[in-house]
Amino acid sequence: MRYKSDIRFINRLFATMLVAVVMAACKNAAEEPEAPARPDSYCIGLYIESGEKAVSRATPAGDYDPGEGYENYIDVSGGDFRVALFTADKADPTADGVLIGQPTDIRLIPQDDSFTGSKRWLLEIEVDAFVRSMIHKGSCKILMLANWRNNYPSLEQGTRLSTLFASATPVDYSDGLPVPALTADDKIALFGICQYDDVNLRPNSRVVFDEYLHLLRALAKIEVYNDEASTDLIESVSITRHTTKAMPMPKGVTHQSHYVKGNYNEDYGPGPSLPSATELTEETEPAAFGKDPATGNFVIYVPEYRNIFNGEKRDDDKRARIKVKYRDKMVEYIDFAYYKTTVAADGSGSYSTVDTSKGTDGHFDILRNYWYKYKLKRNQSRVTWVVDVVPYAERYLAPGFGLDYDDGNP
Repeated sequence: MRYKSDIRFINRLFATMLVAVVMAACKNAAEEPEAPARPDSYCIGLYIESGEKAVSRATPAGDYDPGEGYENYIDVSGGDFRVALFTADKADPTADGVLIGQPTDIRLIPQDDSFTGSKRWLLEIEVDAFVRSMIHKGSCKILMLANWRNNYPSLEQGTRLSTLFASATPVDYSDGLPVPALTADDKIALFGICQYDDVNLRPNSRVVFDEYLHLLRALAKIEVYNDEASTDLIESVSITRHTTKAMPMPKGVTHQSHYVKGNYNEDYGPGPSLPSATELTEETEPAAFGKDPATGNFVIYVPEYRNIFNGEKRDDDKRARIKVKYRDKMVEYIDFAYYKTTVAADGSGSYSTVDTSKGTDGHFDILRNYWYKYKLKRNQSRVTWVVDVVPYAERYLAPGFGLDYDDGNP
């Protein structure tokens, strides 16, 4: 914990998940939080930034992707975000939190050129003397929600973090899934929680916490594109199954350690957080990808999907798979799976098969905040592809997670 007299030294922070650094402050420069409007209130500034590397995050080597444009959008003009403070226990960080209060005044200001795709934000909030008395010299958890279509759970005195998921309303995509080019209407729901210990709100000074607050997108991004050496080009791409509703937050999360594990296999949650059985609908009609006007790649944004059920991979007609159609009408189906390269016994070359030693019989679920990238190479009647699974944040996935493979069968 550090005290500073100005805040211009903050030149690194997060990257997409959207990483936030919390600061308590009183304004003495144009970009700093304003002083409290009332003598019994206290000013806190929350900086959110994407696109740079947060070098102190303890994750394996590699890169996460920062996201771009409306993938980072927060609906400020519509007031579609909430911030709240909850109790916390330094001795038991994962203990449930109880609502302390919400800011008495709040502003979210882009630090880049526009509200559309700003990667740096300043959140200015004021808390009253009661909230200060609850967190000063102690611990607190800060919750941020955004882009929930202004359909947030009621945050009343006594509300517990553990009850938020059950009271959250799914985002409905019955009218279609987002595809490029994204607009403000496609705003992706965000959720983040972080505990801060040894809080000390001192007058006329600022406290900077080193812990980041990670905001998770509620959707996954899937991208399919041609290898430069392909002999034929992709005509269309679709996903065979998807859910029509996305939970705006993950289940069972009351502390950042519940979804930031420090390794790629567990980061962001061990499995999909799905709506209740009465709300959950799996569409069997394939959903078409859109073509990114900037890259020409095929892209779609989807809610989480369960490809694994009761510890086993689901049948082909129950799993979400990618259907690729070429201009000569050849069709390939691609799974969400781990693969390994095998040399053919007859010396005809190498091919790839599902690596059943990983995941569940080689397969995995579609999870929020991941970017699944498929690079396809067409050679006569044979298609090979490279799979890359990229968490949205600071660093790219370590080599070996996605490998070249050639299934050859639907």
